[in-house]
Amino acid sequence: MAEQMIKGVPQQLAEMLSKLSMKYYSEDWVLHWEFEAWNEIHGDADVLNDAEVKKLKDLSDRSEGWVVMDYKKNQLTFMSMASWRTHYHKNKPF
Repeated sequence: MAEQMIKGVPQQLAEMLSKLSMKYYSEDWVLHWEFEAWNEIHGDADVLNDAEVKKLKDLSDRSEGWVVMDYKKNQLTFMSMASWRTHYHKNKPF
């Protein structure tokens, strides 16, 4: 996994994803939230509202990547969009 330190816009994305996980699942980061949230903003929104989808898309576009949980280290990491897309297709749980 190509990890990058989270700061700036990616940090804002990480904070929003964590806040939404807490809002909808009462957990800082529900298992596989990065995959579910990605699906939510790409056409299958059944949890997030329109404003949340728009904000996540904006932050992802501005940061040119996505935030994921490194479950081995139990920490959030930032991945470039190319790395994320590869990771997503190899590891999506559903």
